[in-house]
Amino acid sequence: MTMENYTSVSLENYRQREIKVRGLAVNILGLAILLVLMPLFGFIFYQVWGSLGSLSALDMRLEMPSISQMVYIIYSSLLGIFIIFAVLLTYEIITGIYWSKYTEVKLKVTYGASFFRYCHCKEVIKIKPYIVGKIIPVIIIGVIPSIAGIIFGYIFVSMFGVLFIANGTDAFLTMYQLRKESKNSWVRDMDTTIGYIVYSPSE
Repeated sequence: MTMENYTSVSLENYRQREIKVRGLAVNILGLAILLVLMPLFGFIFYQVWGSLGSLSALDMRLEMPSISQMVYIIYSSLLGIFIIFAVLLTYEIITGIYWSKYTEVKLKVTYGASFFRYCHCKEVIKIKPYIVGKIIPVIIIGVIPSIAGIIFGYIFVSMFGVLFIANGTDAFLTMYQLRKESKNSWVRDMDTTIGYIVYSPSE
């Protein structure tokens, strides 16, 4: 890895531009993607397998006595919540690991402990690694499971993947906003708001 990937580069002759991201807009766009992809993948799954999968787990739960039924529902709900939060954390860790390859001080790639998890890069890195770092978890946790679920006949795996494709809305938005930037540009997350600062070479 060459030193040009690190933040030791001088940015004195670079133009600075702030790009702010509206959290509400991202959430609305993510919901729209979810509402489009879930029926679409459900339709594809049905065309491939002729049904939306087995309901044996649901049938088993309905045959249980009421107390066992409640325990099963509570256990399943808690397990589902745990899995979602674990995957959300993994989602950000993947981004952080990739970004850390292009940062000089590794500890400056930090992870938020608030309800809404995030990976925050406080150093400037080249624009391409920045975008790729945001897209990689969408592919690994979103695209691959959603396609694998259809191939192997697991509707819940496919829907799980779709959920995390929608969760990657900010990555798609970043790709769109930075699509015309020079490959020699640098980028850094803002410190106090959602968005990033782009440093472009002066012409």
